[in-house]
Amino acid sequence: MDYIVAASNLRAENYNIPAADRHQSKRIAGRIIPAIATTTAAVAGLMCLELLKLIQGQKNIGSYRTAYLNLAVQYFVLSQPCRPQSFEVSSTTVQPQPVSVRVCNGFGKTSIKGFSHTNPE
Repeated sequence: MDYIVAASNLRAENYNIPAADRHQSKRIAGRIIPAIATTTAAVAGLMCLELLKLIQGQKNIGSYRTAYLNLAVQYFVLSQPCRPQSFEVSSTTVQPQPVSVRVCNGFGKTSIKGFSHTNPE
């Protein structure tokens, strides 16, 4: 906590704003941690809903949703994603093709068919 107070007071000095004492910094930090946990839980839940659709094998892009979430003003919107735009290379129209992706994590390897991803090594 001492580091947080010192760093915030250095930043306050740089931007010409009033410095905060230890108790005020602790109160502000105490509000941030629950907000981070709440936002992380909401985003993880929305991701799981979309992953469930993928696991069920839904091919129609209209069944998937893009979520916008603002917990500060209690604003939540689900919208349908747009199809990727096609483009022209050498006078030939190219459409994105589904590929098989291999995801590596600490729990093993997972393959997800139908999505393209490049993992830099």
